[in-house]
Amino acid sequence: MKFIKLLVFCLLVSAFATSLSPRANALMLDSNLFYLSDSLDITDQTFSRHGFDLSLAMGLDQDAMLNLGVNVSAMGTMDEASGTEVKWSTFDYGVKFIAFLDRVKTWGLGLAYNLKAEGNWKSGATELDWRGSSVKFDIGYNPLVFNGFYFGVRLSYYVALYNEESIDGGSSYSSKDVKRSFIYPSIYLSYRLK
Repeated sequence: MKFIKLLVFCLLVSAFATSLSPRANALMLDSNLFYLSDSLDITDQTFSRHGFDLSLAMGLDQDAMLNLGVNVSAMGTMDEASGTEVKWSTFDYGVKFIAFLDRVKTWGLGLAYNLKAEGNWKSGATELDWRGSSVKFDIGYNPLVFNGFYFGVRLSYYVALYNEESIDGGSSYSSKDVKRSFIYPSIYLSYRLK
């Protein structure tokens, strides 16, 4: 329900921007994808990180150099050493601001503030659920490939700040401060409708 309210809010902001500037109605679908994995034979350790970020945004100015929209993210890690697996996953949603640094819109940056972040951590028989918020910043180069499709690479920084923890599967939460953060490269895909 909160996500629907967030979507309506962003559409109202975009509609207001369109009323100020009739051409400020560019629509864009923006995504970042990544997957990293490695194994260390000496210590018998493996790890992987994966995730995606998907945004639907509308232009705030006449040339759609500034954009505002809704954002959905999913991230996860898996570490294994000596047969013990430790997994973390999160599903987040919020608002995202996207800006372009040049007139042809090949250099861009994004800042997402996810009002809701729901994390899950597992290690053996121990499982914890976390709730909080997250922030993601990305910057990169994304040239036009064809007919409104853009492809490129980004460097992203993600940090989740959980302030509630549950040890009983989400039935009750207590106050707890947990932070998860990492920097990663990602593949950028976008479709922009003018």
